[in-house]
Amino acid sequence: AAPAPKADNAPAKPESAVASFKQGDNALAIESMYTGLSMDIEKMRNDILQEMKYTYKQDMAIYDDLSEKIESIKQMDFAGLEEKLRPLQALAARRMVKDRELLTQLLLCFIDEPEKVDALVENLLNRRGSLRYLCETSLDQLNKVEGLPPNAAFLLANFQGILTAEWLSLLEHKPLSTAERAEAYFAAHMALLLHEKTLLVSLNERLLPLAVHTFGSGHVDRTVITPPGVLAAALRAGASAVLIGHNHPSGSVVPSAADVEVTKELIDVLSGAGIPLIDHILVANGQGISLRAMGIFEEEQWVCQGPCVPPLAKWIAVKP
Repeated sequence: AAPAPKADNAPAKPESAVASFKQGDNALAIESMYTGLSMDIEKMRNDILQEMKYTYKQDMAIYDDLSEKIESIKQMDFAGLEEKLRPLQALAARRMVKDRELLTQLLLCFIDEPEKVDALVENLLNRRGSLRYLCETSLDQLNKVEGLPPNAAFLLANFQGILTAEWLSLLEHKPLSTAERAEAYFAAHMALLLHEKTLLVSLNERLLPLAVHTFGSGHVDRTVITPPGVLAAALRAGASAVLIGHNHPSGSVVPSAADVEVTKELIDVLSGAGIPLIDHILVANGQGISLRAMGIFEEEQWVCQGPCVPPLAKWIAVKP
């Protein structure tokens, strides 16, 4: 038998629990609320599962990456590697050593055939242009370079930190009492950087470093470093004097108008608090350059800050 047609006057099913309550149908209202709640719970469950899957994938990717690095470290013969790298210490101490020479000597620690090393050096420098850019290459990318041993790839990926540590070790326990030492100290921190950075070094009364403060990247102007911010950092470190430095990745050895202006402002603010600024070091082409030695300001502006400031003749003297 054919189903009976719906009566024209049959009430329409309410679209929500609120509408059901208004019509006095409490049972239908409760049913609607339950259905809606069940759908919300199911959606939340699916969203949480998706988020968990995504987080799990991220965690596993991080874990795999760390595992790979740990395995690379485990496989390295550190005792033998230290012996092989010892001849590089003299090269590392030279600020203007050529990229090709340093990279060649490094790879010869892992590859016994000079012809293969020459070809590999050519390939690596053609890819990245310079050792600075090569140091920014990830371990994953270096591991894909044909002919590059895994241990050499690991060392290159961490080369910037290794060189910085090596250069700083040459100045360990030595006061930054000359322009030469200050230039070497800032060059050690920033010679290989591809972006601009400003560093403040707080010194004790013997001009030994107490702390190194980073003020971000960008040009040395009011948007990056402010005299009050520098003063606050120096006070927190208990500094008796400070040095400031920044790098020019472009290689320009000429201080900008902003460099000169901020130096003058820092001298005024810091000396007013009894913390003299001894020098401002510019790092370019792998070397540090003293603005004080360049004669940017009258010498009186430096030495009048206090007894912690070495006289110019002593500041530009060469020390071992």
